[in-house]
Amino acid sequence: MKHLKTTTLAFLLLLIFGCTNTEKPDTRIEQVKVQQVFNDFISSIEAGDVNGYFSYLTDDFIGYDPGREPISNNEEFRKEMEGFFTANTFKLTNHKSQEVIVRNDIAIHRHKGTITISPKSDTTEIQMNVKYLDILRKNDKGEWQIYMHTVNPNE
Repeated sequence: MKHLKTTTLAFLLLLIFGCTNTEKPDTRIEQVKVQQVFNDFISSIEAGDVNGYFSYLTDDFIGYDPGREPISNNEEFRKEMEGFFTANTFKLTNHKSQEVIVRNDIAIHRHKGTITISPKSDTTEIQMNVKYLDILRKNDKGEWQIYMHTVNPNE
């Protein structure tokens, strides 16, 4: 009988303490995945790959660029980006991820870098130090996609 009470007590303690684990899940793996999305996203921009670029955006993507109304129509935005990639090359240097916050299927990514836009028709270069703030969501496949992308020049 004493053995049954000890076994029952041990089982109850295991059940209670095993089910009340309050440790926060390790989000570092998801943070690295978010950073990789941006590395790949930037690579697609630098390659002028419109399809690659849009593969990282949600269907309801919203873009905020300085001096513009928010971009929310992917069809019109795709045409604009096709024109941009046809006419220009883009390079991001000094890219630095400053902060990634992950909560369930939402992530916030704060990062910065130096963009260089070079029209293909001449030797002009436009260079700007910028900071980004992005919101990402996981899609049905569990992949991170950019829902909201904001770009602001450093002043």
